[in-house]
Amino acid sequence: MARSLKVSQNSIETLKLASRRSGYARQQDIGEELGLSLATVKRFFSGKPIERSIFLEICQKLELNWQELVDVENQDEKNFSRLSHVLHLSDLHFGSTDNARTWYAQLAEDLRYELQCSRLDALIISGDIASKSTPDEYAAAQLFINRLSQEFQLESQHIVIVPGNHDVNLQLAEAAYSRINTGYSQEGTEEYLTDENGEFIEGLDGEQYKQRFINFSRFYEAIKGEFYPLEYDQQYSLQHLLEQNLLILGLNSAWQIDHRDKYRASINSEALSNALSLIRRNQAYEDCLKIAVWHHPIKSIYVDKIADNSVIESLAAAGFRLVLHGSVPSAENSFFHYNYGIGGKQMDVIGAGVFGASVQESGSGYPWQYNFLKIDSSKVTVETRSRDAANEVWKPDTRWVKEAGKKPLSSTGWRK
Repeated sequence: MARSLKVSQNSIETLKLASRRSGYARQQDIGEELGLSLATVKRFFSGKPIERSIFLEICQKLELNWQELVDVENQDEKNFSRLSHVLHLSDLHFGSTDNARTWYAQLAEDLRYELQCSRLDALIISGDIASKSTPDEYAAAQLFINRLSQEFQLESQHIVIVPGNHDVNLQLAEAAYSRINTGYSQEGTEEYLTDENGEFIEGLDGEQYKQRFINFSRFYEAIKGEFYPLEYDQQYSLQHLLEQNLLILGLNSAWQIDHRDKYRASINSEALSNALSLIRRNQAYEDCLKIAVWHHPIKSIYVDKIADNSVIESLAAAGFRLVLHGSVPSAENSFFHYNYGIGGKQMDVIGAGVFGASVQESGSGYPWQYNFLKIDSSKVTVETRSRDAANEVWKPDTRWVKEAGKKPLSSTGWRK
């Protein structure tokens, strides 16, 4: 891959128009905002080679697709032939730092020696990082992610994390409810509002209620360097990976879950609308492979699933090609990969099983599992790894069936 890029001569006028549209009267203004020298910016606008990362940064600032601007001499860049490696983990259920050290060592060995991966382009964790959403559990998760990032060259902007139902602190949720005091009896004891059955009616402190995500939010900040919002309509993330030409949308499917209803999975409609609005307004996202991530499945034998079809329809209309989730409800193959054809657009859904061992609640025959995605300019391939016990090595998980009567494979793939 080239270390420097230059703008094609045919694209220079496009740059100038984009610069004026973005409100930059002078090239110097762009340099000052991005912390670049005027000489570097001038080289960019005149079609001379500059450092690759700076080229991508300026294109992003001008909301331009860098692949459409790059000089024809860099046709390999334009075609984007380099293979991207994306690690998809879910349901880690960390309990202790011992978990973190052991599970990390086992995973790293599998990535390096079996999957021949020395560098990750993205890490996606689709919820249930903790078991009970406590600070100690998140400290273990942070240790795990830090070690993974260091060895496999992951920057914070290449990590996507969404919460699951186990990332809701149920004690904090319960503390937001309190009985409604109606005064005192003649004997001086407190009296509370009750319903027709004599049951106490509790009031909810809405702001305190949002704090049930506070431990997850602090963990998110430790990894990403930014606070995870507690306002439900802001609980989304957009990660644009320029070099990989990926756009990853993270959503919270556990936003309605608490101690009273642990299975109320859904996507907040305002959060989704806000995210899709940003995507529509940014031209640089137009040609990206778009991936949506949340915790709960769409297809399930249980009630804790995304039952609102409008979520899938909205994502398909916005050009999303892939959905990743966790909380796979059963070892049945059909729950790991299924697809939707909506309005002539195809969208594949990939589920990840339980990665962590401290909360292995499913029945026998349900392995620990994770997914490894390989993405190039025309194809997405998913390799599935599994093991039957915590101390076993990871191995190919023969889960994908290509044709009836054929042996299952440990990977599946499709054209983008």
